[in-house]
Amino acid sequence: MSACRRLMKTRIEVSRLKRINVKLAAQVLSHSVAAALN
Repeated sequence: MSACRRLMKTRIEVSRLKRINVKLAAQVLSHSVAAALN
């Protein structure tokens, strides 16, 4: 049971990291696009 819990915890942490990376990429991209438009 403990291995299953660890696996689930790891998957949750990875999905959080992906979400953070997507938000960061969107912020960087929108800043770059805004700078290019100015």
